[in-house]
Amino acid sequence: MLRGVAERHRTVIDGVQPYRRGLDAPKDPLAVLNWLSNVDKHRVLHAALIAVADPNPDDFMVEGDDAGVAEFEFNSGPLKDGAEVMRIRVRSGNPNAKVHVKAPIPMDIGFGERGLRAQGLANLLGHTGSILDTFRPEFD
Repeated sequence: MLRGVAERHRTVIDGVQPYRRGLDAPKDPLAVLNWLSNVDKHRVLHAALIAVADPNPDDFMVEGDDAGVAEFEFNSGPLKDGAEVMRIRVRSGNPNAKVHVKAPIPMDIGFGERGLRAQGLANLLGHTGSILDTFRPEFD
């Protein structure tokens, strides 16, 4: 399939083949792109779910009079209607303190049986872009 392709390009193409990753080949961005392409060609809807990703407690900030986090509970995984996602108990030396909690909830989207996540799509775009950048000077 590479008849007429310059040797230097064949080297690049061969170097990015998913099989080179051994057991991790199915996770390779090009293998994922191939899977997405094949599913799309057959007009199959991608099953998707939204989930709460594991948070980093350092991302949560409590502001107020002598306030801080006393207890932190977080439920990650697929979102279910009515499920409690997060509970933060705040401690303060001032019983009348006004406390503000900044708590970004990390969300993720998953696709299909491969469990492709939104971050994986961003990685796929970056990986594919870097391969295209390798060939870009040839087409300027």
